Amino acid sequence: MDGLFSAQAIRTLVLFAPMLIICLSIHEWAHAKSADLLGDSTPRFMGRLTLDPMAHITLIGTVVLPCIAVLTGLPLFGWAKPVPVDMRNFKNPRSGMALVAAAGPASNLVLATLMVAGLAILNQKYQMGIGELKAQGGMLGAGVEMLLLGVQLNAFLAFFNLIPLPPLDGSRILQGLVSRDWALKLDQMEAWSGWLILILAFSGVFRVLAIPVFHFIGTLLALFQVH
Repeated sequence: MDGLFSAQAIRTLVLFAPMLIICLSIHEWAHAKSADLLGDSTPRFMGRLTLDPMAHITLIGTVVLPCIAVLTGLPLFGWAKPVPVDMRNFKNPRSGMALVAAAGPASNLVLATLMVAGLAILNQKYQMGIGELKAQGGMLGAGVEMLLLGVQLNAFLAFFNLIPLPPLDGSRILQGLVSRDWALKLDQMEAWSGWLILILAFSGVFRVLAIPVFHFIGTLLALFQVH
């Protein structure tokens, strides 16, 4: 019980929870905005063309399960409300849907880049490394820690969602690239692939995502000369 509700676990949760809500909300907004730009007003009519987290989050998927994961050390797993999209409104339905799907992970990669840029600015302003800045404590230390969590979270969300299994964004992107027959087969997988994703997550298979995630983060840190 002490480990579950340790000061460090609670601190991590306090910093992590708002960052998760922000990242997921922007991810879903990116889907809605891209659909709207491509000619589908469904997300607008459904109230999803907004950055208001209340339009995107779910109690179980965005709050309860991620909080349990942070407090217990279980694999991070969660979701936000899917953005309703009617691909029939796109000039090219399949490629349009692929672009809408790609907008979500792309938004997370952009967010991660902006957060690393923020760390670089703090590096320069205080003439301190990230470790030293975290050690300062207070609002500065908490801000640096939140930015670091945000970079990792956004990178993970981007690469996780690119997995080509329904209902993840990667499957929608893939459907825009393969033949109609294969696209239909991917659709048919959705009835059971959600369970497969859950099993793979809790079996630890998705730890392989650490390879592209940390490579991407390392590249960003080097590019912005964050130390």
